[in-house]
Amino acid sequence: MAGETVTQPVVQERPTGAAVAAVLAAVLALFVFALVNFAAIYIEGAPNWLRDDLGGWIPSNEGIGPYSGKITALLIAYVILWPTLHFSLRKRNPNLKVVNVVFLVLLAISTLLFWPPLVED
Repeated sequence: MAGETVTQPVVQERPTGAAVAAVLAAVLALFVFALVNFAAIYIEGAPNWLRDDLGGWIPSNEGIGPYSGKITALLIAYVILWPTLHFSLRKRNPNLKVVNVVFLVLLAISTLLFWPPLVED
C-alpha cells in the first residue's frame, strides 16, 4: 500500500449571506425602532398615532401606550427586511468585517437614540 494516494474529503462551504441577512435585518429593525422612539418624543401627536393607528391591533394597547406602535414598527421592518435581504444575499459571501462594522455602528446609533440624556429634554 505504499503507492496509494489518499484523497481528502471535499468540504463545501456554505454561503454566509443568509446568516448575514438575518443579523442585518435584526439590527436594521432595531434602528427603525429607535428612530420611531426618537420621533415619538419630538413629533407632536406621534404618541397618539403610534398607540391608536399603528399599535391598534395589539389587545389592550391603551394600557401599553405608544410602545405598542413602536413594537409594531419594529415588527413590520423586520418582516420586510429579512426576506428582502435573505433573497438578495443568500447565495453570496459578504465581507464579514464590513457586516460587523455596519452591525456595531447601527447598534451604537440605536442605543444612543434610546439613551435618556440624549433624547429627553
